[in-house]
Amino acid sequence: MGNKCRHLSMQLYRSLINSRSLKKLLEGSASSGTSSRRGVFTSHP
Repeated sequence: MGNKCRHLSMQLYRSLINSRSLKKLLEGSASSGTSSRRGVFTSHP
């Protein structure tokens, strides 16, 4: 069970890094002028 928890936390950590880099990508694209893509993500409550 402990191994499963470690695997879950590993997935969570990896997804956190992915979302962080995704946010950087979105911010970069937004500064370029393509803010329409970011609007899709910010439209969610």
